[in-house]
Amino acid sequence: MTSRTNHFRRLLVLAALIFVLPALLSAQDGNWRRRHRGDNLHFRIGSNYSLPSGSTLRGPLVVIGGNTRLDGTVEDDVTSIGGNIEVGPTAVIQGDLHSVGGEVS
Repeated sequence: MTSRTNHFRRLLVLAALIFVLPALLSAQDGNWRRRHRGDNLHFRIGSNYSLPSGSTLRGPLVVIGGNTRLDGTVEDDVTSIGGNIEVGPTAVIQGDLHSVGGEVS
């Protein structure tokens, strides 16, 4: 990656943190607080996340500035900001899937 690309990616992640993430959270339905009490939150900043086949993730997953590879089961929402999401053939996502500034494949 070039220096210009890295700089753009950092700006994109910063903009997402400041503007997009609060908008996503406030746009949730009234049951959001009951479904997400803060326990079991999986949060990554600047690193990749991989969920292998046969594994189960209980709670929401938020990845900022890294790529996400899902082959197992996620029992909640998945949010990626500034990174790509790769959903494998054995992946099961029981919540919503959100991608900002990345691709889903």
